[in-house]
Amino acid sequence: MRDHIQTDLAIEERERFEKNVEIDGVVLKKKRVGNACNVTTMEITTDYGSKKMNKPKGCYVTLEYSNPFENAKNIADTLKDVLVEKLKTIVPKKIMVVGLGNDKATPDSLGPKVVEKISITDRVCCIVPGVCGRTGVESFNIVRGVCKEEKPDLILAVDSLAARNVSRITRTIQFTDTGIVPGSGVGNHRIGLNSDTIGIPVVALGAPTVINSVTIVHDTLNQLLDYLGNYEQMRNVTKTFEILTSKEKYDLIEDVMSGGVGKMYVTPKDIDEVIECLTYIFSTAINEACALDK
Repeated sequence: MRDHIQTDLAIEERERFEKNVEIDGVVLKKKRVGNACNVTTMEITTDYGSKKMNKPKGCYVTLEYSNPFENAKNIADTLKDVLVEKLKTIVPKKIMVVGLGNDKATPDSLGPKVVEKISITDRVCCIVPGVCGRTGVESFNIVRGVCKEEKPDLILAVDSLAARNVSRITRTIQFTDTGIVPGSGVGNHRIGLNSDTIGIPVVALGAPTVINSVTIVHDTLNQLLDYLGNYEQMRNVTKTFEILTSKEKYDLIEDVMSGGVGKMYVTPKDIDEVIECLTYIFSTAINEACALDK
């Protein structure tokens, strides 16, 4: 059964299953790069694997790393080099970089900020379609319209993502050749940008910058119950929650926390510095990959 907690990260969809459980049509490969970066490549090769993972068929590359502000230059350059290696294998004659997101909201500003740093050449063009709430126009319609005029060979969509696990916020980068559905990680699904809807390959590059506040409380409660379970005098408390499924606990917490203000998402207090660091990594990687001689 699919997890009730949403995420943009394919690696977190895989973690819904036990580590030793094989999933037909899903292949995982892991490697360590330098002293600070773990790279997981997941390929979904069958319709069955796609259904189980709730993700389109294709390749998903996940970079996980430690605090980018500890020995920042070393970590940033390592991540940049990994992305250059991935990008240079797919960058065609003409590429259009699409900066998805809202430049007025820091956690959602990664896409627009990266576009500001891209070097425009005869083979690289950029667009920031904005968000429907501000423009009144779906990003998909803007991107599709510009594609018809500019005729790029590939779209590289850059966006802020949402995570399921708090430890992955600003500590993860995802690169995939399956495109992207803007807003899916926060329950605000828009029209997807992919090869089927746009007509050309769409590569997505992003990093999680937010997590649902209910998810944090839900996970904290589970950890607290595990801890209290070690004490006999607290068994009546833990038994009360044992009768609830994970989804029922999540829904209960969501009802209590909603307070009439709707869903809330949490971002780190140093998000300004994080976005600046990720902007450097992404834009430098794209510029270096596009500058390579073909």
